[in-house]
Amino acid sequence: MLRPRLRGFTLIEMVTSIVIIGVIGASIAGFMKPARDSYFETNRRAIMAEGADVVARRIDRELKSALPNSIVSPTTSCVLFVPAVGGGRYRVEKNDAGLGDPLEFNKSDNSFDVLAHDGQPPSPNVQVVIYNTGLGALDVYAGENRAALTSQSTANWIRLDKSTKFPVPSPGSYFHLVPDRLDVFACAGTRLHRFSVAGIPASRPVACPAIPADAPVFADGVAACAFTYRSADGLILFTLGLASGGETLMQQNEIHVDNTP
Repeated sequence: MLRPRLRGFTLIEMVTSIVIIGVIGASIAGFMKPARDSYFETNRRAIMAEGADVVARRIDRELKSALPNSIVSPTTSCVLFVPAVGGGRYRVEKNDAGLGDPLEFNKSDNSFDVLAHDGQPPSPNVQVVIYNTGLGALDVYAGENRAALTSQSTANWIRLDKSTKFPVPSPGSYFHLVPDRLDVFACAGTRLHRFSVAGIPASRPVACPAIPADAPVFADGVAACAFTYRSADGLILFTLGLASGGETLMQQNEIHVDNTP
């Protein structure tokens, strides 16, 4: 009985097939490379744009919640501000029954009723600020229109740690609550930092504070960063450039803050 004759591929045929498949694959890859590169470039740019938007929105939100007229930009490398964590309206006069604790302005006073409040309730960790216009005695940095609270303060009544004669009443009978600190956004090299400095200084800062070694990095890969504050119209111009993959994305932002005290 004759056995069927088996036939396979020779080594030369296998090598030839591999070479042909390799040539075809290289040709296809050559056609696909531009599309692939374009995809990765588009994705990288989208990530950069999203990162820049997140940074801009966070800075916008924080600056808009700052104490009115407390924003300072000593140089284009930083912007500083006193954060406002709460506020409300103080009692101006006693009620018809002769009851209530109004805030006196013609003499020193150490307590007053809160008629309405928002944000963080009064606590010993904050200070009360009245009518901060940023000018003369009505400047949080001068210290004459702010006073610390005691632990006796509640949501409906504030007691100061010492009797204080505030310079001028607020036209809207409004007060702000602020912590005893400055918040800072500062550019340094390829990074944008966000940190706080303990204590409100006795005068408006004329230089950017030193960036602590452990200051959190708010944005990395920064190629351009600048702050310009126009106090006359409450406009902050913020320039941010992020670099990645040999490209730089530039973004110009305008942040308008309401400085009505």
